[in-house]
Amino acid sequence: GTTLSVQCLYVPYHTYPNDQVKVTDEMLQQYLEAHKEDYQLIETRSLQYLVFDVQPTEEDKHALQKELQNLRQAFVQAKDDYAFASINTDEPATEAHLQLTAQQLPQALAQQKSRLKKGSVVGPVQEGDVYKLYKIAAIHPHAAQPYEVAVITKQLMPSDATRDQAFRKADYCASTMRNANQMAAYAVQEDLPVLEARVGPYNTHVGMLPQARVLVRWLHNDASVGQVSPVFELDDKYVVALMTDRTPAGTASLDQVRNEIFFKVLQAQKAYAIMAQLQSTPGLPLEEIAAQYGDGARILEANNLGFEEDVLQSAGMARRAIGAAFALQPGKRTAVADDNGVLIVVLKDKKDAAPLEALAAYQQDLTQIEGIKQRRKVVQSMEELSNIKDERYRFF
Repeated sequence: GTTLSVQCLYVPYHTYPNDQVKVTDEMLQQYLEAHKEDYQLIETRSLQYLVFDVQPTEEDKHALQKELQNLRQAFVQAKDDYAFASINTDEPATEAHLQLTAQQLPQALAQQKSRLKKGSVVGPVQEGDVYKLYKIAAIHPHAAQPYEVAVITKQLMPSDATRDQAFRKADYCASTMRNANQMAAYAVQEDLPVLEARVGPYNTHVGMLPQARVLVRWLHNDASVGQVSPVFELDDKYVVALMTDRTPAGTASLDQVRNEIFFKVLQAQKAYAIMAQLQSTPGLPLEEIAAQYGDGARILEANNLGFEEDVLQSAGMARRAIGAAFALQPGKRTAVADDNGVLIVVLKDKKDAAPLEALAAYQQDLTQIEGIKQRRKVVQSMEELSNIKDERYRFF
């Protein structure tokens, strides 16, 4: 396609002092009104929640050690090593049968390699957060992988009694707490943090809780402000929640987007001030304008610039400036307020595109892309005209 060579005078917004421009609430509100389509919110629900972790106790550890010792004794006597291991392991049965070289032996086996023989049982040994028992099922000295090993892996898990104890605490909270103050007092009593989150109807996470769709569905289907939830079981946790607020769909309030809008209005005010200062010296070479402007102004050069590009080296995103440059004739200039600063762009040279017949394939690609966009817009328009509200979130 057509390419350009340009020279630019660039003044980044960050070089213009903040205290030299004024941003008022009225300006922020006017910006929000003018760009309300960019600040549409889906309906969200806010909540506070307590998490009751289900963690193994000392009793659970002792119980596991006793189980491991019993398993070791039975493992020694087992006639079918792999069948016994696959039945008793906590991992997939396929991982209960290993064929290994000497170099692949786990550390617990490698440390006593010279003493290993068929029937040897090693363990239990702790590897990370699991415990393992190894039994040498066979040794084939001349094979590529001489060691056949049966493995039992056991994880330290909370017992039913431990889970019941955690559930009773969560259930007491859910059945006796009636408001946020009571929940906060209970949290202090149990040394639990009161966590907060805001979730939309399609969220799968709630704060740091993954796979919490059951909680999200409760919030958006059944809950009302001030209501305490039943106990939800999420993997190794029990959760009790309190719905604290409902934010309807629609345009965000200024307070919700103040920081984002403030930054944009601040940039717009800086752009206006920089433009006024730069345009006070029209027609001069860019180098002279930069010298008169002072600190912050810099000269940039760009060659072989294509219309599809959106970045100018040292200026970052500059889609508006590049687009404006393609509308110029060689030797002409234009001033543009872009994403990161103000640019005066001078077109030095333009190389025309290839003949139209050479662009047929490119035109076909664009036509296909535009067709997909148009079909999507038709579907969206039909949904709006038929007043369809997507409520699939209620069921999954």
